[in-house]
Amino acid sequence: MIFGPSFTNTATTSNTVGNRMWLVETSSQTTQSASARVYGGNWNYFYLGNGNSNLTCNIYFGSAISSPALTNVAINNMSSSCDTNLYIYSGTITYLCMASLSTVARTQKGSLNYYIKGGTISNIRDYSVTACENDCCENLVKNLVFDGWTGQFTFGHQNVGPRYTTEQPGKTYWNYSGGYYYYYGDYATGLSSVSFLNGSSVKINGSPIHMKAHPNAVVYMSEDSALQSGSLLFTGVSNDFTQGESLIASPTTIHPRLSLIWDGYSWQYHFGEVLGAAIRVRTPYGIRFGFEADLTELAALTGKTVVSKGVLIIPQPLLESSLDVNSPYVLNVPVTKPLSSEHLNQFTGCLVDSLQNPGIDWLTTWANIKFVSRAYFTLSDGSKIYTETVTRSVQDIWDILDTSVVLDETDWTDFDKIPVKNETQSISITTRAYYPDQYSFLTKLENIRQNVGTTTFASSGALASELQAAMRMALDLDLYYDYVDKIYYKSGITNFGAVPDSNKIGGGTTYTSGIGSATYTV
Repeated sequence: MIFGPSFTNTATTSNTVGNRMWLVETSSQTTQSASARVYGGNWNYFYLGNGNSNLTCNIYFGSAISSPALTNVAINNMSSSCDTNLYIYSGTITYLCMASLSTVARTQKGSLNYYIKGGTISNIRDYSVTACENDCCENLVKNLVFDGWTGQFTFGHQNVGPRYTTEQPGKTYWNYSGGYYYYYGDYATGLSSVSFLNGSSVKINGSPIHMKAHPNAVVYMSEDSALQSGSLLFTGVSNDFTQGESLIASPTTIHPRLSLIWDGYSWQYHFGEVLGAAIRVRTPYGIRFGFEADLTELAALTGKTVVSKGVLIIPQPLLESSLDVNSPYVLNVPVTKPLSSEHLNQFTGCLVDSLQNPGIDWLTTWANIKFVSRAYFTLSDGSKIYTETVTRSVQDIWDILDTSVVLDETDWTDFDKIPVKNETQSISITTRAYYPDQYSFLTKLENIRQNVGTTTFASSGALASELQAAMRMALDLDLYYDYVDKIYYKSGITNFGAVPDSNKIGGGTTYTSGIGSATYTV
């Protein structure tokens, strides 16, 4: 559907409101992906949303040669679970609402994504009306992107909640109007992410942009973007409130190219990568987590020296809120050495059994206890930068090796040991834990490719489950590539494995097909 730059609205146009009309509701969409291009006209409402979670709707507003006008944008008075993308190139919008206009029990899921590239925006809100049911937008992901946009707007926030015809015992209403008592909601409302990209220059007026953790909220600014002088910043809506709101302001400095994360408890800058987890399979047995970070780059981004780094590990049942250096019961492992001279930016932290009386029983005792881990970096001003968290149990790692067998001592003694290349000291681990099953991983990917669109994945849930299983298998494949070309190991004068010669087995640059005979020491 396209409305050209010269399109005008008249009072005789169907579905009019006064002398304006609203766009055909996206609730009528039946195709998997649909687009509406609105280059002209004077509009009262864009009613977004669709009850089918498999659908995507794209709306393009404005162009380089037109200036349409729009009063209100919001999800319609309906339960919606689709993904909606609104791209704004020009024109004027009075109220850009990232919520539903419903005042009754409607559940909003899916995502609502607004990309502001041009035009004039007067108001951006994380609500639409002054009251809606308290779970209305709890699971709606709201992403706001300023893409090369210069301008300012007034941000409006309301912790929307239910309305009643009678006063509720034990609750304090904030407004009474039209026969209704209006109460604050009992969940966090706010945006899921805000990004400033491609030279955006933005000023936030009215109220700080409220962020909700879902499970994390993200603020990101590119190196060439900035907030204008006098702009307000961001505030996080706490996860632990039951009536009203508890707000925590963001840091006053927004570092470009660093993700500023709100997790429902605290604000943290994130940097670096999580490499995964592995089982330590020599005494003392344990579980280790790997990370990677370029500290020279981090120093350049923050303008401060990195004075130390470490790894935090804690059993998940003991984690009360977000994981940081001040978390009760946390194991803080100082990191002083890289993984190896070939991987200077990689490092690990390990939780192991008792050094005095280690045993294989540690692995089975702790097999199903999940551990949460992340790395941190201390800057010269004392502030901390964190990586994302990773959560794994010993059994999780074992499952990724694509075995249905429950851990027992036999599994750890039936395999010859080979040295670990990327350790500061040479140690041995078993080949079964050493090499993930690449064939099973690739087979799973091929199965997904062949069955997309068939009855095998008749529901989005079935496909999502299979993709999540594939992702779990992929997370711990990283070390494989350090060793894929190492098919043998030499200890003294004894070779373990397949040693290539002029007629390499299994192929290679000098391999020639045909049947022959040879003697190999293995």
